[in-house]
Amino acid sequence: MTVIPDSVVQALADEGFAATDIEGLTISANDVRRAGFCASGMRAWLGEHDLSLNAIVEGTMPAEDLAATGDAYAVKVIVARLKRGL
Repeated sequence: MTVIPDSVVQALADEGFAATDIEGLTISANDVRRAGFCASGMRAWLGEHDLSLNAIVEGTMPAEDLAATGDAYAVKVIVARLKRGL
């Protein structure tokens, strides 16, 4: 079970979403771009958090893995994905 920090749960709530909304949600490189981030920054950030670039490129990165970082960058990407819809 992935632990999502309270700060991320609150940030999602501030955007009108619940932590349960990200269960089973996947993130892609397009979601990262939609959130306003560039590919080179994404690569560096993923490396800092020991997350898979391939999973992002393939669109199979679990949103829970990003949320577990507790990082505001991750929250912005997840919110962009949630606003896009399931």
